[in-house]
Amino acid sequence: MKKIFILGALVAVAFAGCDSKPSNTIAFKSPYTFVFDGSLPKDVSAKVEGEDISSSQLYSPSPALQELEERVNKIVLIRVYEKGVQLANGETGEDVMITYGFAEPKESLDKILGKKVISKIKVSFDENQKEAAKLNGKTFTRDDIAQEELLMGRLMVASFEQKLQALEGIVTRRKILQASKEANMPMEEYIQKNILKGGNAVTEKDVLDFASKNNITEKELTEELKAQLKDTIQARQRDQMTAEYVAKNIVKGPISVGFEKPSLKIELPKVGDAAPHKGTGPIEIALFSYPQCEDCKDITRTLSDLADTYPKYYRVSYVFNFADNNNEERMVAEASMCLGKQDEKYFWSFPNSLKKLENTSLEENINETVKSLGANFDAFRTCFLAREFKDQVEMHLQSTKSLGFYKTPVVVMDGMVMETPNSDQFMEKALELKAEKGLGFNLIYKLKKFFKG
Repeated sequence: MKKIFILGALVAVAFAGCDSKPSNTIAFKSPYTFVFDGSLPKDVSAKVEGEDISSSQLYSPSPALQELEERVNKIVLIRVYEKGVQLANGETGEDVMITYGFAEPKESLDKILGKKVISKIKVSFDENQKEAAKLNGKTFTRDDIAQEELLMGRLMVASFEQKLQALEGIVTRRKILQASKEANMPMEEYIQKNILKGGNAVTEKDVLDFASKNNITEKELTEELKAQLKDTIQARQRDQMTAEYVAKNIVKGPISVGFEKPSLKIELPKVGDAAPHKGTGPIEIALFSYPQCEDCKDITRTLSDLADTYPKYYRVSYVFNFADNNNEERMVAEASMCLGKQDEKYFWSFPNSLKKLENTSLEENINETVKSLGANFDAFRTCFLAREFKDQVEMHLQSTKSLGFYKTPVVVMDGMVMETPNSDQFMEKALELKAEKGLGFNLIYKLKKFFKG
């Protein structure tokens, strides 16, 4: 069995429901300990002290969770079908059989795919199949598909958190009901006497803070709304206190769950040496950014310094990520590549040195920056005017299109995605990963682990 660590958020979760953009960070915290058990049947979502919680119990009260699962299944359906088309249209032109491990969707396949299913592909659905999909015998897990598309990873994280929240509620209600029956008293009386003990008061400040966090203005905050918010806060506090009480005093040991935490990994785009890079180490790091990004300057400098300090352990690549119709950014990207052609130090210095002089054009600002860096200006102009790196920049933009990065900067380290990372948090993770892989001496990391243990 493998322990699932419920981590605090490194970045605020952007996904609060199915209508917003989900984050790829696990943010849910629970007083219970959840442990993944791959031996549980597919129709059992969890086991608590020998009692099964079925998958239908988990999904039925949660329309949001059902919708998330449907969105994940649609991505699996489309991606595996596309792989089937490649086989069917390949040199061998073989017939393709795809079996998906979920119920047949309500929408027709033609509508989901946006095209008619080709005759050489036969599609079926088997809810009892543990794998997400099978294509001519080859199996695909959800993680396999998520490595090709960041949106899939985000949805899986959101679904994972929703499942844990639903499980927490089911376990808490079930155990409190059992405890109150054993104590021979109504459940509400049991909760008031043993858990709340009169300590569930909500102050005016609590209401105002809650309103502020939920973007409710002072003008909107009527007395009626204040009363509703107070009830909401009290209900949340009550649920939290009850769950904590059950986890501490009633449930013995961890809760086995039949679903695993998403790996949150993606495959790096195949840009190879077309991406400016430094360092030759085995730990691959890619920065998805663009030179004029103000919020990216700090992490760009941090990554450059990391590769300079530990060149044997890290390889840091820079991948351009901006809208492909942004001609200004395209110009700056091509200019930075021309500088990198002369010396990599010019490329990595360029984003933090790009001048923004008043009453001058972007091209003039680029020229002044090139001169200030001490690069060969004539060689730069020859490269820049000939647009020598036009195709490489285009390759970057095309290779990152399907990843769906909504923010910049994004750092992908060893396949793990970090959106808008704080430099200190990134460095801690980078050095941890280096230590875990046994690269270098890592004395400080070993001491931290020793004292933590």
